[in-house]
Formats: sequence, C-alpha cells, structure tokens
Amino acid sequence: MTVRGTIINGVAVPQNGQPLPEGSAVEITVIPGAAAGTDSSDLSILLELWAGTAQGLPVDLADNHDHYLYGLPKSE
Repeated sequence: MTVRGTIINGVAVPQNGQPLPEGSAVEITVIPGAAAGTDSSDLSILLELWAGTAQGLPVDLADNHDHYLYGLPKSE
C-alpha cells in the first residue's frame, strides 16, 4: 500500500486524512523537487527528476529506438 502525505511540524500527515493503523511500520521516501501543495503524482514532475540520468545507452538510440525496442532495421 502506498500513502502519500506531507511533513507538517516534523510529523508525517497522510494525504486526505487517510487513516493508518496505530503502530504501523512505515517507510518514508522524500520526493525531490516536490514542494508541499504540488501534485507530485504529475508524471511530468516525476519524469523530470530522471531526465538525462540514463547511462550506457547506444548513441543512436533516438534515431533507432524502433530497432532497439522491436528489432526493426536501423535507419541510417
């Protein structure tokens, strides 16, 4: 189960007041770049965090993505 929320005065407050069982073990992951009040579920925000971080990809991936994904002939 994933519950999103905000830290207020050092306390994690679940979004929409979603109740959690007392004594539940939780794991909190800070979402970089997502300020309070923003919709961090917006895909563009999440993708921007990872943009340009891939390593070891072929240099012609943009031109030949169909080749690498589906095995079609490379375009020259």
